[in-house]
This record gives sequence, structure tokens and C-alpha cells, in this order.
Amino acid sequence: MILTVCPNPCIDYTLYVENFAACKLNRANRKVESLGGKAINVARAVRRLGYEAYCTGFMYKDGAKKYFEMLDDEGVPYIFAMCDGAVRINTKIISLPDMALTEINERGTPIEYQKQFELIESVRMLSKNATVAVLSGSVPPNVDSDFYFKVAGALAKNCKLVLDCEGEMLLLALKYKPALVKPNLAELENIGGRRIKGLDAALDAADFLIEKGAQSVLVSMGREGAVIYDGKEAYSGIAPVVEAKSTVGAGDCMVAAAAVALSMGLCMEALLKSAIAAGTAAVLGEGTGQLTKDNYDKIFPLVETRKIK
Repeated sequence: MILTVCPNPCIDYTLYVENFAACKLNRANRKVESLGGKAINVARAVRRLGYEAYCTGFMYKDGAKKYFEMLDDEGVPYIFAMCDGAVRINTKIISLPDMALTEINERGTPIEYQKQFELIESVRMLSKNATVAVLSGSVPPNVDSDFYFKVAGALAKNCKLVLDCEGEMLLLALKYKPALVKPNLAELENIGGRRIKGLDAALDAADFLIEKGAQSVLVSMGREGAVIYDGKEAYSGIAPVVEAKSTVGAGDCMVAAAAVALSMGLCMEALLKSAIAAGTAAVLGEGTGQLTKDNYDKIFPLVETRKIK
């Protein structure tokens, strides 16, 4: 079973706008509403790939019912630390026809310390039956940057850790030597404080995370594909060209496939190929992370990988 921990659920409103322009009147062609939160997206994608997932995290009383119904429909069991307040709203603007993405994300409702303790204890219990735990996404107000460090410390000994977060949250949690860290290119640039151009530069930047404790680093690089590196060996991969309808949540689907691969004990190259196939399959649907197993199966054999180090 793959356990996913979502501290900051959200409702994504994806607006499709012709030639979106800042500081001007724009009219949306259509709006797609999706229930999200990075780790919730991961759990749903894991299940759609045919594997067991269990979801936990914080949830708000205003909006919870929709999530419970969605997770029930997806076949994902869950237990949340229930909090007062409302689920935050994230607005994603996709400019047509170039598919450029603009994001406006709310921070969320503050969380009481007791609820943080409750979630950590749930993770301690649930991780005993999990092969992999995915800690993914931002944290709400009142939650300190060491929260993922505390959550990682509560994991069962044999549960592999996957991190998909940023900044100090990531750097502190690296002390628990995660099996996999998945930054995108922009996040890797922010960590290193410099622009990254090309595979060699990406590997150099990933070395920093390896030195801090990561056992492997999976970097998503948009149209340039992705690369995985463990400090010794490295592989790059590229997806087939597809007509993308939304890139929102594609990275979460990559994490889901990577977590499944870790759970199965697959090699790095196989993990990379699976992650790229899942991320590519996700962009074929409108909204957030609309992965289907049929699209994944069609794309997987078309993903090209090669050893680069």
C-alpha cells in the first residue's frame, strides 16, 4: 500500500482563456473544477494505475463531503484530521493556444497544533502497513517548515519515503534520507539559486540534494523530459509529442508512478519511464491530473530512455 499525506487540500478551478493577458479584461472559454491537493492527486493516480493507495492529511469541514465522495468513487480509503474552516481555492489560467499556465494559489486556513499532532500520529499508525509514503505539497498557515521532518520521523522503519515539496521543508526532511525526491526544474533552480540549462547542469544541481541525504532525485523538465540520478548513475527520458489539454497535476501523476515503481523494487530506468508515461498521460485530460490507465498503457512503450552517466 502507498500512503499519501496531504497537508493542504484545494479545489482547482482551471480557466481556459484565449490569449490571456495580464492587466486586461479576459473572458474564459470554459472552467473545469477539480478536487485536488498534491498528495490527493497522487493517491488517485496510484489507484488508477491499479495499485492500493491510502490518503491522509488535513481536511476542512466546509468542502469535506465532496472529497469523501470523490475518494470513495476512486476506491481510495482515507482518514483525515478534520479542521474548522474551508478548503482553499486555487485558480489555474491556461492561455490558448500555447497552453501557458498562470497559477494563483490560496495559502489555506490555519491549523491548530493539536490537529498537527493528530495527523502525525495517524501517519505513525498507517505507515506500518505501507511500503511507500509520499509527503507532497505545501503546508497551511500555522504549520512550521519542520512539519515534514516530523512526519518523516514518524514513518515505520521499512516504509520508503518520497518527498515532493520545496525550500526549507524539503531540506529539513532530507535528513531522513528519502528514497526519492521529485523537484521540477524551477524548484531545483530555486534550491540551487541559479539557472539550469541542459542535463549536465540538472545533474550538478541534483548532486546538492544527494549530498543532503536524498537517495535519488527525479527532475521533471517539461518538454525536455525528465532525468533521474542517484549520485552515481543517471538516466534521461523523453515522452512522445501529445496534444496537451492541461499540465496541472501532471507532476503528481509522475510521483504516483514513481511511488508504485519503488514499491515494486523496479530499477531507476524503469521508474523513470513509468513516471514520464504517467505524467504525459495526465496532460491528455482537462482539469487536474486526469490520468487514465488506458492512456498510460498507450504512452508507456513510446517513452524513450537512455543512460547518460
